[in-house]
Amino acid sequence: MFARRLSLQHLLRWGTIDRGVLMNSKILSCVFSFIFVAVMVACPQAATLEDIFAEPVLEDMQLSPDGKHLVGVGPYAFQFMDSGNLQMISPRVSVNMRARESIMDLLWANDERVFYTVDMIVGPSPFPWWPNNFYSVNTKGTQHSNPFNRGQDEPEKQLRFRSLNSGNKRTVLMQEKDFRNFREIYESTPSIIEMDIYSKKKGRRTNRQKGPLSFGDLYVGNEGVARIAYGVRSGIPVMHYRENATSEWTNISEATGIGTFGAEITFLGFAGDNKSFYVLGNHENGLTNLYLYSPSANEYKKVYGSNEFDIRRDGVVWTPERDQVLGVTLMDPFSSFVPLASQELAARYWLTLAQMDAFANHRLSISGLSRDGEVMLLLADSMANPGIYYRFNSKSKAVDMVASKKPGLLPSEMSDTVTHRVKAHDGLSLYVNLTFPKNSEGAAPLIVLPHAGPHAIYDEFGFNPEVQAYALNGYAVVQVNYRGSAGRGVEFATAGFGEWTGAIIEDVLTATRYAAGQETIDGQRICIAGSHYGAFVALTAAVKEPDLFKCAIGNQGLYDLSLLWNGQVPAWPIDPWLLNAAIGSDTEALAAASPTNNIEKLKAPVFLSHGGKDGFAPPRHHRNMVSALRRGGVEFVNVDEIDGAHGFRDPESKTRLYEQIMEFVKEHI
Repeated sequence: MFARRLSLQHLLRWGTIDRGVLMNSKILSCVFSFIFVAVMVACPQAATLEDIFAEPVLEDMQLSPDGKHLVGVGPYAFQFMDSGNLQMISPRVSVNMRARESIMDLLWANDERVFYTVDMIVGPSPFPWWPNNFYSVNTKGTQHSNPFNRGQDEPEKQLRFRSLNSGNKRTVLMQEKDFRNFREIYESTPSIIEMDIYSKKKGRRTNRQKGPLSFGDLYVGNEGVARIAYGVRSGIPVMHYRENATSEWTNISEATGIGTFGAEITFLGFAGDNKSFYVLGNHENGLTNLYLYSPSANEYKKVYGSNEFDIRRDGVVWTPERDQVLGVTLMDPFSSFVPLASQELAARYWLTLAQMDAFANHRLSISGLSRDGEVMLLLADSMANPGIYYRFNSKSKAVDMVASKKPGLLPSEMSDTVTHRVKAHDGLSLYVNLTFPKNSEGAAPLIVLPHAGPHAIYDEFGFNPEVQAYALNGYAVVQVNYRGSAGRGVEFATAGFGEWTGAIIEDVLTATRYAAGQETIDGQRICIAGSHYGAFVALTAAVKEPDLFKCAIGNQGLYDLSLLWNGQVPAWPIDPWLLNAAIGSDTEALAAASPTNNIEKLKAPVFLSHGGKDGFAPPRHHRNMVSALRRGGVEFVNVDEIDGAHGFRDPESKTRLYEQIMEFVKEHI
């Protein structure tokens, strides 16, 4: 058995802050939230479901390239501040948005101006899709511009940010593609253009560059020239490269090891020499590793790779000069950061060991680094802490608190999570998270919480409102990254193919029995709950082990896998070969193994919820399950919000839903 609490001394080898000052949870949570709150936030005496599911007042924060300014982003506005004295330097900048729009990517275009997108949620999907509108504003909150408005300018165009333009601070480099429907976006010819971000409306788009592929994406070198073309056709990646603007394009797919089915590669950026470039690839051993490839020398160097875990695509940190990778973050249970720079370079940019000890049990992420390397913006978060931003001075080694993402929530009132490594029924290693309710007396009842997916996602390190909601109400929670989950390479992911009703369910049952065997948990009082595919797991597990679970909960769920072949999920197109690989094409067998058609084996009372406008998990799944429960005479509670989307996205709906769930769980365990 493996059990370990996260300690950043194990995660970072680099390396003074007083723990009593910086890591006191009340200080951390009740800090002044400069974006939307005009006074000190009053710390609640006890957290509530409303506190847990409330939108963070601070969703993101970025440091300007010169290190002089900070910008904080909230759901509907953002605020600039001086990074030296941490004082506001402009009024709050409100963003007028329609329903189903949200602020997404925000970055500094230069020392005085930020560039951001307002993305739209298309159709019944719960998630933002392609950028809708692009805006720009200066640090004084004035000189607004809207260089691209998809609805007004060109509805059939889609733009994506590619790079800042070192040669002209007025422009950024964008990728442009035709976009009339979701499938076309993958088959549209990309081009790179310069867009003027100071233009108030319809920014000038000039210097168009096209690549060799009629699909996929284009990426630029340090000089702003399109140098990399990458796309996927029928599951096989293709990559082309050119040395400069006048050179011929060369197919380097075979050289980079990606020209095979299932291989993946992610272009990260060119190194300081502007000749070699960094990529993440899984062609060598199925795990996502970091490589440096030099096309001119045809040299492919592995910079770093774990023996068990993938590297996070968003966890690659560059030096301020952006000439080399400073470190990478793994998709392991602790979101471990691995430094790759020399000790001399590490000492220049990083905290001391004593400072690291003050952040024990937290993950530290670099959110910003000034071009001279002197000022760094850090985000500290944990399983019990939604996140606190800090300013770090690499010369003085001083660390100052800036702002909390959720200033009204006390991390000291949240429950800690411990990760265990257990063996599955066939010997496969599984990572299991156990969260025990704080201040619980005696053995706690257990909630089993399988994640959705099942592929391409996993239960990762970080604050999980659902877990903390159950713990707040006195329940222990067990989660497992079952086979098929992301983060552990191709072999582990494909181990879940064809096992949606088999080995994946057994992995969840293994984690359940392991948790139930702990002295602090009452193994006779267990409820299982999940959303989307997690709801399928919850009901299927309750069918397979009817005496193990006292209740089962399905939120926005899938309950009949045969319906997936009839277009009943997901909200976007899916390749038939991928669906066939994941679940097979025998619809009769899929139907027979689905919980909708096995109600007679179910003993546990059921709680179901669904949004009437959910296109991610179409309501037909929910309606069929409700009908089956009625026919089978199973006790159940049904919450069906006619206007609800997938996941009950707004805080009020989510709070209301979980208040009903807690009443149901309390009644049965």
